[in-house]
Amino acid sequence: MVENMQMVNILGPRESLNDIIAVCMDSGCFHLEDKISGNKKGFTVYEENPYAENLRIMKEIMDHCGVEVKNDLCYSEKSEAIEENSEYLTGLLNKLNGLQSTITANTEKIENLKEKTKKISNFVGLDLNVHNAIHSKYLKVRFGRLSLDGYEKIKEYQKNYPYIFFTPCSFKEKSCYGIYMAPTDKIIEADRIFSSLFFERLILPDDIGEPEELIEIYKNEIKQSEEEVKKAKEGIDGFFKTEGDNFWLLYAALKRKHDIFECRKYAANYKDNYISLTGFVPKSEFDGFKKLFKNIKNVSILDVDASKAENMGITPPTKLKNMALWRPFKFFVEIYGVPGYNEIDPTAFLAITYTLLYGVMFADVGQGIILALVGLWMYKCKNMDLGKPLIPCGIAGTLFGFVFGSVFGYEEVLDPVYKALGFANGAPFKVMSNAVNLLAVSVGIGVVLTCMALILGIFANFKKKDYGSALFGANGIAGFVLYASFLAIVGNMLLKLNLSTGLLVGIILLMIVLIFMHEPLGELVSGNGFKMENPGDFILENFFELFEVLLGYFTNTISFLRVGAFVLIHAGMMMAFSALADMVGGGIGGIIMMVFGNIFVIALEGLLVGIQVLRLEFYEMFSRFYNGEGVPFTPLKVKEN
Repeated sequence: MVENMQMVNILGPRESLNDIIAVCMDSGCFHLEDKISGNKKGFTVYEENPYAENLRIMKEIMDHCGVEVKNDLCYSEKSEAIEENSEYLTGLLNKLNGLQSTITANTEKIENLKEKTKKISNFVGLDLNVHNAIHSKYLKVRFGRLSLDGYEKIKEYQKNYPYIFFTPCSFKEKSCYGIYMAPTDKIIEADRIFSSLFFERLILPDDIGEPEELIEIYKNEIKQSEEEVKKAKEGIDGFFKTEGDNFWLLYAALKRKHDIFECRKYAANYKDNYISLTGFVPKSEFDGFKKLFKNIKNVSILDVDASKAENMGITPPTKLKNMALWRPFKFFVEIYGVPGYNEIDPTAFLAITYTLLYGVMFADVGQGIILALVGLWMYKCKNMDLGKPLIPCGIAGTLFGFVFGSVFGYEEVLDPVYKALGFANGAPFKVMSNAVNLLAVSVGIGVVLTCMALILGIFANFKKKDYGSALFGANGIAGFVLYASFLAIVGNMLLKLNLSTGLLVGIILLMIVLIFMHEPLGELVSGNGFKMENPGDFILENFFELFEVLLGYFTNTISFLRVGAFVLIHAGMMMAFSALADMVGGGIGGIIMMVFGNIFVIALEGLLVGIQVLRLEFYEMFSRFYNGEGVPFTPLKVKEN
């Protein structure tokens, strides 16, 4: 059910605004009405939050340390004043910045040294000082690699150009690494020749030493840099071991003050330097809420019934209050949308119908028990909201499994029990031998649930004071009578009820006219009057809407055939796996086949049944009485991030 709300307007001195917001935040039951701030006239001028910079610093510190905000942070008055801790925070950040700079610089240095090592390792064995070779006055040296084909061709070039020298150093991946040299005045021609051989030049580091010596130097420098990185990371990791308690205590106080200050922009200026803050409190907690302000001087709490809030352009929030039995299905209701404050809460209706439909469509004693246990595991061990409704659904599947006599796909296991109870043919309802009856029962279930949805639609419209829809709408009294009349005609044909067909047809025609004229009749009932601007458009639009309504009654009812269809599919799939188990000769192979079959059916059909039942709930039932456009009740509190 939707809990009753009290709209409150808190008046108090401007200098007490932070204290007022703090009380509202600590109460745990105050929903701040922030949409009211859309009207800028009369509201407080936005002020820069004085705690934002310190909060940014603390978040930067957390980023440095790779930690996230703790979930169990609590505000404590033992915290020092935030304004006095700017130097403390800045000092911590400077320290961490220094450590982070050390890590960054040395990490870049390590990557650079590794790249140097990779390049120069191709020239190990070359008895040549790299620095001296690069800066030679009379010879120009080029380091790089040739393809093996190019290496073979260079010998032919050397016959015509004896001043070109190529010295191979290593062979890797069909390439030859080496150097070529030429006199300074011949280097341009040498470059042209080697370019035609697709020589790929490598720029080596301009360091003093032979390749082997340089590699050893680089290894030592890498080792030193890695030690520096390790020490810096240890410094960062150890930060929260020494400063953690004070840091989190300070963060909790800072975050609280920051969020309190952020709420100031929703307070309206009042006369004589007073302000007002508007929100909602559950009626059951309103008296206790007022007492929380006794220590703040000159504060007044004005209360207005939430039902009058909509006249002020404010939508009251919705707080659901359901029995523990229905509460797991709140998850599905919120997928569709939160109930409006004046709407019917469909949680109980959904809990009952969803569980029953799921149980019928997933009827198996053994598989139902497994499904319930999986739901319990998901809820208790994995903290998944979806696990909670799976528990009653699995139990319902188990109970209906007894009706159909199915245990892990075997439909004869319980026959001795049924015969002992007086059922000569075994299970009370044999699925495959009663397929037609099963589909007829499915349609009957659809008729009952559609009627219930229409009745709920009537109550929902009356609750919203939409009397036109309640009386003349397709989901109101006229729609219910129309649907019931169609059912009566069908019953008269099939069951020979001896009802007056003429009377029923007359009622149907009258209801069709009322639904067709729903809009003008609704306006007249509400006292607003009705003016038809374009009769042609009115007739055409309402004709197609009426056609859609009549078609919807039929399709919504027939849609419930999927209930019986899934029962048949479930039985058919298990029969198929049972046949496969017989084909492999029974024994261990048959057991493995049946275990696999049950796992497959539980996983696949368990998901499909859940989706199909949810579709029936949303499209065939909710669409007749529920909008789900409410505003969720969110008590004011310190934000987690």
